[in-house]
Amino acid sequence: MLLRSSYAIAALLLCGFIDYTRSILTANHAAWSSPVHLSLSDSSSDLSKFQTENPLISQISPSDRSSAEIFLRDRTISPATDGFWRERLPATVQYEPANLDAAGALFDLNYNVITSNRDPLTDVYVPASWARRVGGTQWLAQVRFPMTFVLPDAGFNNTPNNPLCTVNRDTKQTQCFNSAARPSIGSPLYAYNSGSHGGSGLSGGDITDAALRRGNIEHAIGILVWARRLLSFHNGGFTAPAVRADNYANAETYGGKNDNLVMGSRLALSPDATPESLGISCRILFPVIQALKQYGAYIVDDSGWDVFYLSTNPRAAQMLQPCRDDLLKIYRALKIVTG
Repeated sequence: MLLRSSYAIAALLLCGFIDYTRSILTANHAAWSSPVHLSLSDSSSDLSKFQTENPLISQISPSDRSSAEIFLRDRTISPATDGFWRERLPATVQYEPANLDAAGALFDLNYNVITSNRDPLTDVYVPASWARRVGGTQWLAQVRFPMTFVLPDAGFNNTPNNPLCTVNRDTKQTQCFNSAARPSIGSPLYAYNSGSHGGSGLSGGDITDAALRRGNIEHAIGILVWARRLLSFHNGGFTAPAVRADNYANAETYGGKNDNLVMGSRLALSPDATPESLGISCRILFPVIQALKQYGAYIVDDSGWDVFYLSTNPRAAQMLQPCRDDLLKIYRALKIVTG
């Protein structure tokens, strides 16, 4: 099929657009390829401004704005990060050791796509398989989706979770998918509509680059841990707010021994944790520490191997990439929230 000349020109211009660090690994051993992403024109992720900003600036009250509206306005909160994500930890909670450890810290890249009623209705099909998403024939839904947004298919040793949420600027409605692929301009979208995090059924919790530049994360954070080592299969392997565990969950694949550590468990840093006490030198992580004290984190998926993943958008991952050793220190300090 011939594309209109404007689309062809756009495709040529987009070939080198937002080429983030290809060295960033994404969930399930995946090497990430940069998507074509015209509708998201966030400002530069240059860190020079951050050094002159207060990393713990006061929050803007979210009480009169939904997360979709916040994202459309300043993109500090991803469009699905609402409800329980934005509930602060009560002063009465108790903490127990989580005994977390991993060989490294990486990033689960979340794609937040602004759409409108002017975008074409795009067919969504169930992926053909986990390893190859493109080619599925089971029709799932239609969604307004930008013609030019491209997200590569999975492949050999490259099976990213690809959480994807759209927010329609006209309707303020959000739709979330996982295991997404959109191989070419104008093609169907292949994805599951079971939340942006398939292991838990949850959506949201990703850190945006806008929040990092602003120095303020006003929600809990999604993380991925190795289920075989850490998560228990107690009560089917999950707790609220998660609505399920992985479909492969059993006492072997969820081999942890602590029944308070399951899919959906809430973790947090102790209230007295500081960058100094944690040994953190990366200033850009100060708002992450603050958020983990005020809101905590939720386990949203299985990392699949001996690493933990922080849920971020691609630009936030690029900004945090130099701080992976410090991220691992923060991960090891997380405790299970009880009571």
